[in-house]
Amino acid sequence: MQVLLNPKPQILLALMQVVLILLAYPWAVLKLDANLGTAKSKNVTLREALFNSNYNLNWLSLARLFLFASRDLWFEVPLPFYLRSPACPGIGKLCDSGLKCGGGLYCGGNFKDTVAGSQGTCMNIAQGGQCGGVGLERVTVGLFLALYIIVYGQMQAFTPQLVLQPLKQSPPNKWTEVLWGYINCLPPLTMGIVMLVAPSFKVPKL
Repeated sequence: MQVLLNPKPQILLALMQVVLILLAYPWAVLKLDANLGTAKSKNVTLREALFNSNYNLNWLSLARLFLFASRDLWFEVPLPFYLRSPACPGIGKLCDSGLKCGGGLYCGGNFKDTVAGSQGTCMNIAQGGQCGGVGLERVTVGLFLALYIIVYGQMQAFTPQLVLQPLKQSPPNKWTEVLWGYINCLPPLTMGIVMLVAPSFKVPKL
């Protein structure tokens, strides 16, 4: 059975984005400096960009490559799938043709006429897709990701004012970096322990 999605919300969102971009154009033309983006010195060569003479800077750049690559991969692939995919217990339940099964599911399959009316089974809206997620609607997932990007950037910008200055650690020195490096090890360590111990993360034996 083919699922027909309502395209109106997606069309309205696309039109809204186009309108916002068009509204920003006059400000960009009139207010931005004509020299914006122009290098004031000679361009850096590819060799200078990849292999800096500073040994420590090269190691820091390599570490940041893995850091940001893993963050972006998590944000762009697994997180949207998790937010969009339906919960596993809802798949296969009996449903009415006019009743919604929940986020990420639709009432389909071979309908059978019963005393209660025509009934089918709740199926994953993505054919062959996985389950175990939150089952949010597509618009809700897009809104969450957009807000996450905005809040994430603002938190990075305000970290010196919110954290370093009240603790009298601004400008930071090497001891400040070491301290916060150890503090930031605690969240992933906690998540790793929870994944090893919690029964929700254990693979059932077939």
